Amino acid sequence: MNKAEVKTLTKENTLVTEMIKKHTIRSFSEKKSMNTFEDIGGFALTRFIALTKIDGKDNGDHSYSHGATTSPLSLIKSNVKATDKLVSPLYLSEEYIKTHYNIHKYIQTEKIYKQIFALNKNHELVLQDKKIIEKQTGILKDVIKQAGIMIFTGQNVVRMSLPIKIFQPKSHLERLGSTLTNLNSLKLASEQKEPIEIMKPCISYLIGSLYYALDIQKPFNPFLGETIQGYYEDGTSYYAEHLLHDPPIDAILFENKKYNFKVYGNLETVAKIGTNEIKIQFDGLITIEVNGETIYFTFPTIINGGLIFGKRRFSFNNQMVVYYPSKDLKAIIHFGTEDKKDIIKGEIYRAREKYNIMDKDLQSKLFPKNGKKENKEDSLSLISGSWINNIQFDNKVYWDTSFKGFSLKMNLDVLPSDWRFREDLLWLLYENVTYAQSWKTKLEDVQREYRKKRTDHLKILSKKK
Repeated sequence: MNKAEVKTLTKENTLVTEMIKKHTIRSFSEKKSMNTFEDIGGFALTRFIALTKIDGKDNGDHSYSHGATTSPLSLIKSNVKATDKLVSPLYLSEEYIKTHYNIHKYIQTEKIYKQIFALNKNHELVLQDKKIIEKQTGILKDVIKQAGIMIFTGQNVVRMSLPIKIFQPKSHLERLGSTLTNLNSLKLASEQKEPIEIMKPCISYLIGSLYYALDIQKPFNPFLGETIQGYYEDGTSYYAEHLLHDPPIDAILFENKKYNFKVYGNLETVAKIGTNEIKIQFDGLITIEVNGETIYFTFPTIINGGLIFGKRRFSFNNQMVVYYPSKDLKAIIHFGTEDKKDIIKGEIYRAREKYNIMDKDLQSKLFPKNGKKENKEDSLSLISGSWINNIQFDNKVYWDTSFKGFSLKMNLDVLPSDWRFREDLLWLLYENVTYAQSWKTKLEDVQREYRKKRTDHLKILSKKK
């Protein structure tokens, strides 16, 4: 596509369909063999859609249209009426993506640990960013009240409808892609030959990634079928999709062909509200493949404390277990002690029997007594350290804060189901809270309608059987 075509397309959105056809036909004729997702991924042309106002008068307010005319890739395009009085947002331009998302190679951990959090005497991370504290003050009591009602009625609190002010302009899928970013540890694992030496940096990858994953603000819950496509500067690609809404399950995939590793899994987000805290657990296994070797992991529990009284606190607890079936290896890592919440302790063991990775009770089957009754002669390596400082195996450091967490970057051309086309998130990104709340309410209403239709259809199908 030449510059003149791009200029025409961005100014006249009615030409989108014809330009897609023309560009695709020419590109396929020029490139004879196209067999992979990467080959055809650049021809969606979502990067050129809805970048200017529909009436051609750009007054800098980020609006695409007023009334019933939605942006081209709206999830609820046929459900918006003029009486809704909604304002559709422009999509993100190439320049906006480059300057707001794709500028940093690494996560800015200095900002996280100096401006947003501070360490208390129990080695919990305490929120100190005044803007975030102010934004969440007063709202949390309403959240706790609503969560109590949902728990009483047997509903998952992840499904709560929250006021827009508590959110940040991120999808949960983007949050997941910003979580497992300690990718240099997987590069190290790809260079190893001995099974236990492959296992150690893989464990370091997951635990070390927690250091870069801190974010106490609420992301948007994804829509059913919502996707994301991104990448990191080491060559790793990231893909995710929201597979199920109740319970909420997301499929994630990190893939690096150069270093021959993959990280993937279907993760269910489970949130449990306590008196003054919320516990978030990712149920499901995270699978790491390195040079054809496959290792399975569970995730520790995330603790957000101080919801109603006291300071907002962040930590991890419970255990992470690891299973390397082809080499008969397993490991358990405990998070936190009574007085030091960041401490990790664990061991790698020889596995004396085979375990079914599809077993929902895999963690308790691997370590029935949380590792306390394991035979000492089966112990192969001691794990120690702190998830905010360093990870050691037999007193040798395999990860510390000198490692860098890679920053998730946004592909310029993506599937139409990508998170960045949802109106509530876009308006919050453009700092228009009123429009964001209006769209969030409308989108949730339509989602409930869709969910009811799916439920009714399943009932009809079950009767036919």
